[in-house]
Amino acid sequence: LEGLVDLRGKTTVEEMVAWMGRMDLFLGMDSFAVHLSNLLEVPALVLLSTTAASSFQWHRHVSCLTSGIQCAPCFALRDECPQGHGICEAFQHHSITPECIVNSVVRKMEQVFLRKLTWRNEKK
Repeated sequence: LEGLVDLRGKTTVEEMVAWMGRMDLFLGMDSFAVHLSNLLEVPALVLLSTTAASSFQWHRHVSCLTSGIQCAPCFALRDECPQGHGICEAFQHHSITPECIVNSVVRKMEQVFLRKLTWRNEKK
Protein backbone atom coordinates (compact mmCIF):
# COMPACT_ATOMS: atom_id res chain seq x y z
CA LEU A 1 0.00 0.00 0.00
CA GLU A 2 1.28 3.42 -0.91
CA GLY A 3 2.38 5.45 2.11
CA LEU A 4 2.33 2.45 4.48
CA VAL A 5 5.52 2.03 6.48
CA ASP A 6 6.31 -0.95 8.72
CA LEU A 7 8.93 0.04 11.30
CA ARG A 8 8.44 -2.78 13.81
CA GLY A 9 11.71 -3.36 15.65
CA LYS A 10 13.59 -0.96 13.38
CA THR A 11 13.62 2.29 15.41
CA THR A 12 14.80 3.75 18.68
CA VAL A 13 12.27 5.46 20.94
CA GLU A 14 13.49 8.84 19.68
CA GLU A 15 13.05 7.76 16.06
CA MET A 16 9.59 6.38 16.87
CA VAL A 17 8.58 9.77 18.32
CA ALA A 18 9.81 11.52 15.17
CA TRP A 19 7.97 9.11 12.85
CA MET A 20 4.81 9.17 14.91
CA GLY A 21 4.74 12.96 14.88
CA ARG A 22 4.33 12.78 11.09
CA MET A 23 1.46 10.26 11.14
CA ASP A 24 -2.19 10.98 10.48
CA LEU A 25 -3.21 7.72 12.18
CA PHE A 26 -1.49 4.98 14.14
CA LEU A 27 -2.89 1.44 13.85
CA GLY A 28 -1.53 -1.16 16.24
CA MET A 29 -1.95 -3.53 19.13
CA ASP A 30 -2.02 -2.52 22.80
CA SER A 31 1.58 -1.45 23.21
CA PHE A 32 3.93 1.34 24.17
CA ALA A 33 3.42 2.83 20.70
CA VAL A 34 -0.33 3.26 21.24
CA HIS A 35 0.23 5.08 24.53
CA LEU A 36 2.92 7.20 22.87
CA SER A 37 0.57 8.13 20.02
CA ASN A 38 -1.94 9.36 22.59
CA LEU A 39 0.70 11.49 24.32
CA LEU A 40 1.68 12.97 20.96
CA GLU A 41 -2.01 13.57 20.13
CA VAL A 42 -1.80 11.32 17.10
CA PRO A 43 -5.12 9.51 16.55
CA ALA A 44 -4.80 5.77 17.05
CA LEU A 45 -6.88 2.71 16.41
CA VAL A 46 -5.84 -0.06 18.78
CA LEU A 47 -6.70 -3.70 18.14
CA LEU A 48 -7.41 -5.38 21.46
CA SER A 49 -7.35 -9.05 22.32
CA THR A 50 -6.49 -9.54 25.98
CA THR A 51 -6.99 -5.92 27.10
CA ALA A 52 -10.30 -4.23 27.92
CA ALA A 53 -11.30 -1.11 26.01
CA SER A 54 -11.92 0.55 29.39
CA SER A 55 -8.12 0.57 29.84
CA PHE A 56 -8.10 3.42 27.31
CA GLN A 57 -10.99 5.47 28.70
CA TRP A 58 -8.67 8.39 29.53
CA HIS A 59 -6.90 8.31 26.15
CA ARG A 60 -8.57 11.07 24.12
CA HIS A 61 -6.88 10.11 20.86
CA VAL A 62 -7.32 6.33 20.99
CA SER A 63 -10.22 4.30 19.61
CA CYS A 64 -10.46 0.58 20.35
CA LEU A 65 -11.53 -2.32 18.20
CA THR A 66 -12.31 -5.50 20.11
CA SER A 67 -13.53 -8.92 19.11
CA GLY A 68 -16.73 -10.45 20.37
CA ILE A 69 -14.98 -13.51 21.74
CA GLN A 70 -16.43 -14.52 25.11
CA CYS A 71 -13.14 -15.01 26.94
CA ALA A 72 -11.82 -11.52 26.12
CA PRO A 73 -10.59 -9.54 27.85
CA CYS A 74 -8.60 -12.06 29.86
CA PHE A 75 -5.66 -9.72 30.62
CA ALA A 76 -3.14 -12.48 29.85
CA LEU A 77 0.38 -11.09 29.66
CA ARG A 78 2.10 -14.06 28.10
CA ASP A 79 1.62 -15.88 24.82
CA GLU A 80 -0.27 -18.73 26.43
CA CYS A 81 -4.04 -18.64 26.70
CA PRO A 82 -5.43 -19.00 30.25
CA GLN A 83 -8.45 -20.80 28.72
CA GLY A 84 -6.18 -23.44 27.15
CA HIS A 85 -6.73 -22.38 23.51
CA GLY A 86 -2.99 -22.36 22.83
CA ILE A 87 -2.82 -18.98 21.08
CA CYS A 88 -5.25 -16.11 21.56
CA GLU A 89 -8.24 -16.58 19.29
CA ALA A 90 -9.54 -13.00 19.64
CA PHE A 91 -8.49 -11.94 16.13
CA GLN A 92 -9.59 -15.18 14.56
CA HIS A 93 -13.13 -14.49 15.76
CA HIS A 94 -15.78 -13.82 13.13
CA SER A 95 -16.59 -10.41 14.67
CA ILE A 96 -13.26 -8.82 13.69
CA THR A 97 -12.63 -9.32 10.01
CA PRO A 98 -10.13 -7.49 7.82
CA GLU A 99 -13.10 -5.57 6.39
CA CYS A 100 -14.05 -4.49 9.91
CA ILE A 101 -10.53 -3.20 10.53
CA VAL A 102 -10.40 -1.36 7.19
CA ASN A 103 -13.83 0.21 7.80
CA SER A 104 -12.69 1.36 11.24
CA VAL A 105 -9.53 2.90 9.75
CA VAL A 106 -11.59 4.69 7.09
CA ARG A 107 -13.97 6.13 9.71
CA LYS A 108 -11.05 7.24 11.87
CA MET A 109 -9.31 8.88 8.89
CA GLU A 110 -12.54 10.71 7.99
CA GLN A 111 -12.54 12.17 11.51
CA VAL A 112 -8.87 13.12 11.23
CA PHE A 113 -9.35 14.94 7.92
CA LEU A 114 -12.52 16.71 9.11
CA ARG A 115 -10.60 18.00 12.14
CA LYS A 116 -7.78 19.19 9.90
CA LEU A 117 -10.20 21.00 7.58
CA THR A 118 -11.97 22.63 10.52
CA TRP A 119 -8.65 23.72 12.02
CA ARG A 120 -7.48 25.21 8.69
CA ASN A 121 -10.76 27.09 8.23
CA GLU A 122 -10.55 28.51 11.75
CA LYS A 123 -7.02 29.80 11.06
CA LYS A 124 -8.17 31.79 8.00
